[in-house]
Amino acid sequence: MKRGGRRVHHRVPNWVNGSWRVVRHFYRIRPIPGVDLDSSSSTISFNDLFREFVADWRILLTGLIVGISVATILVSMEAPVYKATLTVAPVESSMEGSAGTGGASATLANLLGGGTSGQYGDYAQFLDMTHSVRLATRLNEKYGLMKKVFPIDKKTGAFVPPPDIVSRLIRTVRWMLGLQPWAPPNMVSLADFLKGAVAVNNEANGTNTLVYSAPTPAAASSFLARVYQETDDLMRQEKLASHRKRLEYLGQRLSDTSSLEQRNFLIGLWGREQSQMLLLTGGDPVGARMTDDIRVPNVSQNGAAFTLGIGLLLGLLTGLFAVIGRSAYRRA
Repeated sequence: MKRGGRRVHHRVPNWVNGSWRVVRHFYRIRPIPGVDLDSSSSTISFNDLFREFVADWRILLTGLIVGISVATILVSMEAPVYKATLTVAPVESSMEGSAGTGGASATLANLLGGGTSGQYGDYAQFLDMTHSVRLATRLNEKYGLMKKVFPIDKKTGAFVPPPDIVSRLIRTVRWMLGLQPWAPPNMVSLADFLKGAVAVNNEANGTNTLVYSAPTPAAASSFLARVYQETDDLMRQEKLASHRKRLEYLGQRLSDTSSLEQRNFLIGLWGREQSQMLLLTGGDPVGARMTDDIRVPNVSQNGAAFTLGIGLLLGLLTGLFAVIGRSAYRRA
């Protein structure tokens, strides 16, 4: 707007000028090329750049504060995660037969399809069974695990696709490739969930640690206890069924043979199978024993330290790039 051929300059409020002077003084803002007349262009060496970092420590400090603040907000928005751990070890007393009848009984067990090799003992079977389809079926029948793990329609009770963005992208890609985008979960899906949710970590002393995370300490401890107990009970029932099958076979052989030597041998095997069933019904662990109670820390372990560390690093990098960019702009 002009009056008498002259441009009228509106004055900036005093509080704006005062605030700008405070910001310039704190952050050591220098003349800007093309705007301030006393600015000059020059190159910068590594030593000069290092001096810029030292001189502009306020910018670096601001970047660190912003990074930590954003990381703190993200941590506060995350759901709490409590990690339950259970250390298991092989059972102390072997449930295999004693010397004398052990080799013959093992041969009989293999013929009946119920024997296990030395490389695949009860302990290895226990660890494998923690994510088996048989255990998944048992947990679903007793606790309705599938409807607690996979999303369902509250009105119809039918399973629905996961609503998260990653799952949607995967379904879209599969549809574009001509594949079936999604299928309702089954027991194999539940077994895969168990394999991913319950981690089995090998320890240096030969034990293994089962790990499961949940939003509350009670939920983490309860689920891990169910996995251990149901796995052990499932192995117990399968072994009892196998021994009953062997007893039926031995009873049939005893009724068919008249040789005294064979009858004595079969009676010895019969007694061994009976003793094995007594051990199984005694309540002792079958595949693995707990070396201690389930441990659940009373502090959430949702990766807060990692998130804060990333926020600190990103804040520092932001401050460094801001100092470098401002220095380059001043010398442009």
